[in-house]
Amino acid sequence: MKSLKLLMVAGEASGDQHGAELIRFLRTGVSNLEIYGVGGQKMLAQGLRPYYMLDSLQVHGLVEVLRHLPRLYQILWNLVDSIREEKPDALLLVDYPGFNLKLAKKAKSMGIPVMMFNSPQVWAWRKGRLKQIIDCIDKLVVLFPFEVELYENTRVEANFWGHPLVKKRQPEEILLRFRETILTASENKVVTLAPGSRPSEMRQHLPVILEAVRGGEFQNIDFVLPLADGLDAQEVGGQLRELPIKIMQGKFEDCIEASDAAIVASGTASLQAGLAIVPYVLIYRVSPISFWIAKKLALVPFLGILNLLANKQVVKELLQDDFTPENLIKELRNILDDEAEHQRIRNEMGGVREMLGDPGAYQRAADDYLKYIVRISGPETS
Repeated sequence: MKSLKLLMVAGEASGDQHGAELIRFLRTGVSNLEIYGVGGQKMLAQGLRPYYMLDSLQVHGLVEVLRHLPRLYQILWNLVDSIREEKPDALLLVDYPGFNLKLAKKAKSMGIPVMMFNSPQVWAWRKGRLKQIIDCIDKLVVLFPFEVELYENTRVEANFWGHPLVKKRQPEEILLRFRETILTASENKVVTLAPGSRPSEMRQHLPVILEAVRGGEFQNIDFVLPLADGLDAQEVGGQLRELPIKIMQGKFEDCIEASDAAIVASGTASLQAGLAIVPYVLIYRVSPISFWIAKKLALVPFLGILNLLANKQVVKELLQDDFTPENLIKELRNILDDEAEHQRIRNEMGGVREMLGDPGAYQRAADDYLKYIVRISGPETS
């Protein structure tokens, strides 16, 4: 393909990672690729021309979204105006369905093809979104194999090319060297703390985690806190108050692969930890009314994607009122001290990993998008 102009929108840190990798592989098939839209530092590093930065879209919780609706709608209308001005060949929307499906509807009404990466989890909650997706998404790459069935006999062309978080494990010597940068003693165990990538998640989760570390009297444990891009290490460091926690900017994947256990907020990081075969305690807390609404809308018995894929509790979920320092200490001790429980979790995680395909999903997805664009645009684009 000689040239291609895309509008891409990612609204979360995980979407920034997905978007950056997709851009990288799209470039291998396009001589002149121009991409503008919304993303973070990783997408910028791959050449995204930003209309807005990713943090302008980040909101945590259903009720919390309401306070930010005027700003979110202003961004939406500005992006719609940009479609008229920039005339992209297609949209490539990365997750973030609450916002992106609204943008997709506007683009479809303007005759612009709309592609999406990562189907909204309509099988878990908000099943009504399925009709929205069918109405306004043309090409969809899903991240779980069973999701393809949702779009059979519809206008949506959906494919599963493997989950992008399935990767080859780093060589053992590299992991050992990285682990040594965390350890204060060679016999210690490493525990990764992952409160979330959004500032609002940090506010909800970090104080409880720190209280657990402070009150747990953990012996021979080195804690590491990898911060997502956009979170201030100096600001977070001020909350630690001499606690034995090492802060690292980024490096979540390295930290989790070098860990014996973890505390992880629900989201992409929890699946990453599962695919790295590292036992963890799942946590999550939002405002009481957001939690009540989410429970009413939920169609499944678990929040954690690992438990949902396994269709049983693989890791313990501490949600809302159950997320206390005392419960966190108890569950973390359980997976650190009970070798049989630790191994059970690892075995279950291995089974989930096998469901999600082979490494190389980004490359296969990018190739699929390019073939789709050539097919709908005609031979002159190739």
